[in-house]
Amino acid sequence: MQRIEKTIEERGAASERALKRRYEHRKEMTLGAMALSIPLLAIAAAFTGLAGVIVVCAALAVIAVTANR
Repeated sequence: MQRIEKTIEERGAASERALKRRYEHRKEMTLGAMALSIPLLAIAAAFTGLAGVIVVCAALAVIAVTANR
């Protein structure tokens, strides 16, 4: 009985660690994409105008949605 309980506890701990890693990865991806979008938005606005800004914003949205899946 004790072995079974120990196994269940180990699996629970492993599951918690996996969830934490997944959350950290999502956070890093979203923040990284936002950090890269600042200079990209400036460059897009300077060279292509509104169309470039829209493309950069759409790419940022795609990255955020994909990272949070």
